[in-house]
Amino acid sequence: MRRLRPPQSRKLRRFPLRKRRSNPRRNPAAEPVQNEDALYDAVLDKYRKALTEEWDVEDYEWEGMSYLTAITPADQIGFCRMDLDGDGREELIVGTEGEIFDLYTLNETGDTLISLCSASERDTYTYCEGNFIRNVGSSGADNSVDIYYAVKNGKLEPVRSLIFDTDSWYDCGTELDTANGTKITEEQANAIDAEYSPMVLELAPLQ
Repeated sequence: MRRLRPPQSRKLRRFPLRKRRSNPRRNPAAEPVQNEDALYDAVLDKYRKALTEEWDVEDYEWEGMSYLTAITPADQIGFCRMDLDGDGREELIVGTEGEIFDLYTLNETGDTLISLCSASERDTYTYCEGNFIRNVGSSGADNSVDIYYAVKNGKLEPVRSLIFDTDSWYDCGTELDTANGTKITEEQANAIDAEYSPMVLELAPLQ
C-alpha cells in the first residue's frame, strides 16, 4: 500500500488498520432511490472496462478517475457502498482495503452523481472510524496537509485540519490555511491523528 511520506521533521505514528464490518441491511428509514443503483453501476462498469482494457494513467485522468488504479494490482482493487452522512443514501467507494481512490455520492434528489475526491500518489484518502475521511497531501518537503473530513450536503466538510508549513505544524481546526491556526508540536499533531482510527474496508471485487 502506498503511503505518502511526511516531512522529515515529523515522525508520524502508524496506527493499525481496524476491520470495518459492512452492514448488509440499508437504513430502514431511508426512502429507495430509483437512480442510485444505475448511477453507481455506471461508475463500476467504467472501472471494469478500464481494468479489462488496461487503461494507462492518462486514460484515467482523462475520464476524471484516480490513476492509482492503473498502478495497483487489479486483484487489490474493489468497491463498497455505505451511508457516510446518515441521510439514508449510500456513498460509493472504489479503492483498496486501506485506501480510497475515488469517492462518490448523489445530489439531494438522488439523480446526479457527485465526485467527492479522487486520489493521487501525493494526495491520498483513507477511511477512518466514525465515517471520517483522512486526506494526506503534500506539495513538497516543506508543505503538507493532514485533514479529516466528513461527508455533508454532497461535499467533504473539514472537521480537523493539520498543516505543516516550512518547519512547524499548525492545528487549523476546520480551516484549510494557517492564518488562524495554532502552532503545535509534533507530539501534539500525532495525538490528534490518534483520535481518528483508520479502518480496513470490506470490498467486493471489481472483476
